[in-house]
Amino acid sequence: MKYSTIRMIGIILLALVTLLIFVFSLMPASQIEQMVDFMLFADFGAHMLAYTAFGFCFFLSIAKLGQNISIGRRIREVSTVMICGLLLGVLIEILQPLVQRSSQLPDVLADVIGTALGISIAALFIAYFQNIDARKQ
Repeated sequence: MKYSTIRMIGIILLALVTLLIFVFSLMPASQIEQMVDFMLFADFGAHMLAYTAFGFCFFLSIAKLGQNISIGRRIREVSTVMICGLLLGVLIEILQPLVQRSSQLPDVLADVIGTALGISIAALFIAYFQNIDARKQ
């Protein structure tokens, strides 16, 4: 798979995931409770899952792909995604009281953990495709 294709898929999915995070985070609490009650760890698990998708898509959309990527470059990419995940989580928590939802610090923690997990999965995904490309050469 071409790296430009992976990046484009990441960008499109990132836009969709970010939109869904805003929609679900700003829905009335009664509707959300019905949707997340079936999940492991309920609200915390829902936050982790959403931000895992966010971290995965965001990392795919900005990561430089190919061989010989410097560690400094990779650290900047990971830091960018982590900071954006944190800022998005904090922004959502600030906005939630405006729609009669409560702000909770554990939600931000779940967002950060999910973002880190998403980056990790994306890094494994990228390594897998780089390994396939290396075998072809």
